[in-house]
This record gives sequence, C-alpha cells and structure tokens, in this order.
Amino acid sequence: MFDVHCGNESQTLNKKIDPYDDIVTIDSGYRSKFEKQKNLNKLISDGFRTIVAWIFSNVGICVLVIGYLLLGAIMFQAIEGTFEDDSLNKIVLLRNKTVFSLWNITERYNMLHPQNWTYEVNFVIKHYQKAIVDAENRGFDGNDIPIKLWNFSGALLYSITVITTIGYGHIVPITPIGKIVSIFYAVFGVPLFLLYLSNIGNILATSFKWTYSQFFRCDIVKKTNQNENISQLTHQIHPGIIKLSEPCNNQDNLSITESFSSSSFICEKNENVDKTPEKVAVPITLSLAVMISYICGGAILFGEWEGWNFLDGFYFCFITLSTIGFGDILPGDAVDQDENEANLGGLVNIQFIFCSLYILLGMAVIAMCFNLMQEKVVHAMISLGKNIGIL
Repeated sequence: MFDVHCGNESQTLNKKIDPYDDIVTIDSGYRSKFEKQKNLNKLISDGFRTIVAWIFSNVGICVLVIGYLLLGAIMFQAIEGTFEDDSLNKIVLLRNKTVFSLWNITERYNMLHPQNWTYEVNFVIKHYQKAIVDAENRGFDGNDIPIKLWNFSGALLYSITVITTIGYGHIVPITPIGKIVSIFYAVFGVPLFLLYLSNIGNILATSFKWTYSQFFRCDIVKKTNQNENISQLTHQIHPGIIKLSEPCNNQDNLSITESFSSSSFICEKNENVDKTPEKVAVPITLSLAVMISYICGGAILFGEWEGWNFLDGFYFCFITLSTIGFGDILPGDAVDQDENEANLGGLVNIQFIFCSLYILLGMAVIAMCFNLMQEKVVHAMISLGKNIGIL
C-alpha cells in the first residue's frame, strides 16, 4: 500500500512540476490571438484599399464631387442662411421703429416747433441711414422684401463657383466662420474638381474617339477607275513620302494626304481598319465645333429661360465655362424667385440647379476637347518631326 501511494504521489508531483504543458498552452493561445489580430488587420487593410480604389475610380470621383457639393450647400446654408434671416428681421424691425419714431415726433410737436421737429427727425433719419448702409455692406440688397440668397440652390451654386474658381461674386459669405469655412472648402475642393476634370475628360475623350472611329474613320484609297495606276501615282506624287496602298490607320500618312486634292481620293468604309481609340486623332476643327455647339446650346436655353438675347446667353456661357466669372449676368435675375422656389416644394431654384449641372458637364466637355486637341497637336508634331528627319 505504501509503494502504491508513493507512486501516485510521485506521478502527481511530476505532473505539477512539469512546465512544458503550460508553455504549450500559452504558446497556442498567443498564436491564436496573433492570427486573429493578423486577420483583422488584413481585413481592415483590404477594406481600406478597396474604399480608396473606389473613391479614385471614375464613378467614385463623380459621387465624391456631388457629395462634396451637397455637403457644401447644406453647410453654407446653415452658416450664412441663419445670419441672413437675422439681418432681414433686424432691418424690418428697424424700419418699423423708425416710422413709429417719426410719427411720435410729428404728433409731439405738431409743427408748432419746426426747429425741434427738424432736429429730431434729422437725427432719426441719419441713424436709419447709417444702419441701412451697414446692412448693405453685410449683403442687404435694398429691396423692401429682400430676396433670400442663401437658400439651398443658392448655396449649391456658391459651392460650385468656389471649387471651379469661377467666383461670380453675386453671393459671398458675411460671417467670419463662413469666410473661414470657404477657405478650407476651396483648399480641398479645387484639387478634387481638377481630379474630376482629368478623369472625366479622359473618359469622354476616349468615348468620343471611339464614336469618331466608328462613324468617320475610313481608308483613303484610289478611285476604282484608277486602281491600275496606283504604283505610278505613288512615284509621281512624291517618292518616299506616301504609299497609297497603306491603310489610313497610319496617322502620319493620313495627316499628309489631307493636303492633297480630294478629287484624287475617296473615303470608303473598311472593316480591316484599326479603330482602337488610342490610335485615333480627332480633328481640331471637330473639337472646336463641339465646344461652340455646347456654348450655343446653353445660350439658346438660357436665352429662352431668362429672356436674354443670343449674344448675352453666349457671353454668359463663355464667361462661365472659361472660369472668368464676371458675375454681371446671372441666372435667375429675370424671374420671380419665390414662384420658382415653390415649384419644387420651396427647396431649390430650377435656374440655379440647371446652371449647376450645365457648369459641371460643360467644364468636363471643355476638358475633353482640350485633351483631343492636345493629342492631335502632338501627333502632328511627331509627324512633322519624322518628315523633316528630326525623329
């Protein structure tokens, strides 16, 4: 019995003093915790990478710009709209108080003491004039029923003029916090809008080149009744410059053949032509036609909407899309603002919303046209360099 008991105590003692079981248990728990933390970090990293990739994608940038503009509209409306309402209320109260004071002065003296009446009336009028001048410096427009500028649509148009650097100047922040917020809003908004123009301009340029390649690209070939003399004409035109048998997807040859008479060549559809958008150069005249057409379309629409003539509409669209932004002609000036506000539930003004969309799309179209013209000029310079032997 003693031996058995001693053996059991020895086994129990060995189990208690064996350190390897605790080390294995601690190491397993540490590895499990480390793996969970590693998986969590990897999940967070992948999610963050996915979000960043989506934000800087084409769709993400568009959504980000629209969200940034809506945020700015809500923010500036909350900051400046409250101050505008307080200012209007103060002006109305001051006008009523001034009229009441003049009436009391007239009743008190009843024209029996003209000098006293004149002195007190002049004092009240000068006080009222000083208050009106101060209110005008803070944005008061002088109307008996002032137009509220800092509604949602006005704040949205202001946000667009900030990040596009147009800056009409018809609506400006008055409060100190509004000025500070405008500075930081422009610091982050201007680079974001430039990124939007770059990406959307490239997308539109690629789409336009693909459309151009589908409808307007063709091979320059010899007329059918002169096919037998192609080899002779090749040497007669200018040896070594152009081969009429080559397809017109060679941009160098295409740019040279444009200078020859159109009576010697015809334009035919050819399924074998390389229509890759990257290899298509859109003519500069077509890019200019797109820009002028867009401006003319805006001039006609704004002219019908605002009662402008064609010149004023064209002037407004050009000044806006070129980001000059004089602000002498603005949308919404020739219509009843309150009536249009009621058309959409009192939330937005139709003219301002349409103008905002016109600016966003128009500047993207201008960026696309400049992109296409830049590519055409680069191709022309490369072709010229090859022809004169520089490249």
